[in-house]
Amino acid sequence: MSHNKTRLGIIIIVAIIGMFFCVFLKEKTYKDVLYVPTQITKIEDYYFIMDCWQHRLLYSDDLDKPISKWKTMTEEITGGHSLAFDGELYVTEDTEGSRMLVFKRVGDTFEMTQAIEGIMGRPHYTLYDEDTKRFYTVTSNGGTLHSFVNKDGILELESTVQFEELASSYVRSLNIIDGYMYLTCGPGYISKVDYRTENWQIIERYPVPTEFYNMNFFTKIGDYYYCTINVTGEAQTSEIVRAKNIEDFATGNYESMYEHMDFAGTPYYISFFDGKYFITEVGEFGNNGIRSFEVGEDGEITNVEILFFYEDVLEDSKTRRLEGLEGL
Repeated sequence: MSHNKTRLGIIIIVAIIGMFFCVFLKEKTYKDVLYVPTQITKIEDYYFIMDCWQHRLLYSDDLDKPISKWKTMTEEITGGHSLAFDGELYVTEDTEGSRMLVFKRVGDTFEMTQAIEGIMGRPHYTLYDEDTKRFYTVTSNGGTLHSFVNKDGILELESTVQFEELASSYVRSLNIIDGYMYLTCGPGYISKVDYRTENWQIIERYPVPTEFYNMNFFTKIGDYYYCTINVTGEAQTSEIVRAKNIEDFATGNYESMYEHMDFAGTPYYISFFDGKYFITEVGEFGNNGIRSFEVGEDGEITNVEILFFYEDVLEDSKTRRLEGLEGL
């Protein structure tokens, strides 16, 4: 009898060890990680992450959940970069698919209600402006600016402008600061747009140093203007800088915050919610993640915290990236 009990005990122990290995040492898939997360934002009671190169938009009611526990809003997207909301419509860009996608919330899920085709030039960034009640989207190739209006729950394309000054530029984002729109344009300039007039026009162009030519995002926090960058040259591949005046970038009167914030990848889009700032970090070969930080009244950056970070890139993530581009 004791022999049988011993044998049973061994079987139980082996089974428990087996379960441990299955649960904790299972092979990870792309659904467990992020690969080039371009934006994190909060809308109402949900957090959203654009997992760009894995072609999915994620959401969760808890920021601390592991990525594998976040829900998927859509995977019918190829390389989207941002998400905007007007109180009813959730709007994002299908960058490689040349479309704008529109969703509505249904309980704790989301339903795609529209796909606006033919937005050529790689729509790259979308925001909603409360003052004009419009969505604005800029394309990366050539910097074409589109405005969309919500008409009784239907998103309609209202206006399109191709700025001659940006015909040969690559534009990754736009932002509205102190009543004007700013386009991060490479090479060479940050462009200021008077977007509230009938005929949009660039009213000023601020030059930037050569190493700033691949800019990702431009914003203002407190008394400082911040710019995230893919730096050209051999010394470094990425940067986040700030200056008291936009003109200071051209003269070199700016400071780098890259090492202070302990980045390893490329800083991308910056957002604000829950009383702090959030910034995504991207990299083709690794160092993808999201971190948060706070800014004091004196401009000091404090409490830099890593929410997610993936030093390496899974083979499954590389496969997922290519699968999402098939048929384009």
